[in-house]
Amino acid sequence: MQLSANALWINADTNSLGIFVKQLRLTLDAIERNRLLIEEKHYRKLMKIISTFLLFKVGKTNLINIMNGNYTAIKPPEADDIRNTIDSNRRIKNEYSKLLNNLIKEFKKQIS
Repeated sequence: MQLSANALWINADTNSLGIFVKQLRLTLDAIERNRLLIEEKHYRKLMKIISTFLLFKVGKTNLINIMNGNYTAIKPPEADDIRNTIDSNRRIKNEYSKLLNNLIKEFKKQIS
């Protein structure tokens, strides 16, 4: 999941977005299929990560639409709009990275 998100971060285009969305769907399906095996606290954290990835998808979709001239606003986007969208995506990326790293630490602690 994080690999496809990183690829989308580097290259915000419809192809990378499609790969990310497909991986997001596969990841969510895997979590739900294995829910009985996942501790409730880990399930909640995984769903928080998925929720953050969904926000990232929305932000990247907005950025791609702005860059391609596909926007629904009354006025065309300005440079500040693009910069604000990128900054918002960066904050979301940092958030999902932090959430993932915390969950990985918990899993490692539980295994050892």
